[in-house]
Amino acid sequence: MKKEHTVFRLRSITPVALLSLFLLLVSLFAGTAPAIAGSPSIASVLSPSIHLGGYYILPEYFSQVSQAGINTAAMVPMSVAEYQQYFAQAEQNGLKVRVSISPSFLTASDATVINYVAALAKSNAVSMWYLPEEPKTAADHESWRRLYNLIKKADPLQRPVGLYLAEGATPDYFRYWSDVTDVIFCGAYPELYGIDRASMVTRVKGAVEGVAGTNTAVIATPQFFDAQTYAERNGLSSLPPGFHAGHPNYQYMRFDAYVPLMLGAQGLDWYTFEYGMYVPDMVDSLRRVLAELTQLKPILTSTDPVPQGMSFTILSGPTQSAPAMGVRQPSILMTARNYGGNTYLFVASLVRDTVQVKFTGLPGSKADVLFEDRTLQVRDGTMVDTFSDYAVHVYKLRYPGIKVLVH
Repeated sequence: MKKEHTVFRLRSITPVALLSLFLLLVSLFAGTAPAIAGSPSIASVLSPSIHLGGYYILPEYFSQVSQAGINTAAMVPMSVAEYQQYFAQAEQNGLKVRVSISPSFLTASDATVINYVAALAKSNAVSMWYLPEEPKTAADHESWRRLYNLIKKADPLQRPVGLYLAEGATPDYFRYWSDVTDVIFCGAYPELYGIDRASMVTRVKGAVEGVAGTNTAVIATPQFFDAQTYAERNGLSSLPPGFHAGHPNYQYMRFDAYVPLMLGAQGLDWYTFEYGMYVPDMVDSLRRVLAELTQLKPILTSTDPVPQGMSFTILSGPTQSAPAMGVRQPSILMTARNYGGNTYLFVASLVRDTVQVKFTGLPGSKADVLFEDRTLQVRDGTMVDTFSDYAVHVYKLRYPGIKVLVH
């Protein structure tokens, strides 16, 4: 069965739209027609760039992770003196630090929390505070709210406060916790728990929808460890046989990285470098993914308007994903950005199967498939491509003869 999807709708006129109209009129005299419609951006509330971080990054890894594209390091809760040493080493490598707050601070005195945060807040290395992970019940809400407020009181720069949530996937679940955190961290570990890879979509989509209209951002936490090793070291032998086996390959790590950004997440924070750095093929895969994201940063964060009317039709293959945390997702996810006079189309398959897709309403006459060394022809706005399991394709759609008016 064929199923058609249109991914862009007309917005009301804004100052950006008026500027776009002006550029359109200018371009008509130049013989070109740039995009005139708006599109959601991945503009980060944390920085002008995308948060690319990892948990449990030891100082001995600082140089290589920084060179690979990581910009934020995190560690287990430490003393003020230990963190100050960590800050110094991180800054030497151009890294910021996400500071983990100990669970013991949930019951510590106000003065203890304030003095600790105030001492660390003096360092420019701090990018974010990180609350104890995984509150589980409504009864936890006030304890986490109290700690959040104390951190805000102690930090004169009012840096964002993050929180990892693991007990749900619905928008209502994430919305409930959005008042005790500025940044929701959420993810899915398919190899560890034997769940479908589209579970990352279910959780991130739920978080992004849940925080809509609030000042809370979302950062995804992809798996960066071998599940069997992780399970053994953390006493998870009670899991059903076969659930804790293997680790994501390059294609799956691309999926885990691109899809959250396509859904509106404002960064990625891999879990956990404590185990992942000992898996050579996964380290190499992460390095490759980071190289791609680093190249795409200005495109992913662009707020330039994109063309209207681009859509796709599934010609063959599944139209829905397998159940992912109780939800079936459409088998293809698509979004776009405009940058430097070109349109970049990001498309991901959410199924472990082959899917053939026809795209329509595309600008230009050619599509370079970035990072794959191939080019597709676009005829009358139409292009066809094939996706293997959980594949992500990034298309650069060319505008022949366009004149760049502003740099």
